[in-house]
Amino acid sequence: MDGSKAPGLDGSLPPMFFQKTWSVFEHDIYHVVSSFLNRGHMLRELNLTNMSLIPKTESPASISDYRPIGLCNVVYKIISKVLTNRL
Repeated sequence: MDGSKAPGLDGSLPPMFFQKTWSVFEHDIYHVVSSFLNRGHMLRELNLTNMSLIPKTESPASISDYRPIGLCNVVYKIISKVLTNRL
């Protein structure tokens, strides 16, 4: 995961934060991810995503001049990547 990607909904924890402090959060993140994989339970706050439109051109004139992006929680992204790799 690119460390400089847009932060999640809280706006303060981009992937780089977790990469730099992995030794501090490693066990907590592992517990959250394994809990979801074993029990199917996820905190509601982890599943929140903001959708945003980013202009592709200097002066967009129609909806096709925008591209959508989803701002997800980093732990949610980790869970989705694990599920994708398992498929």
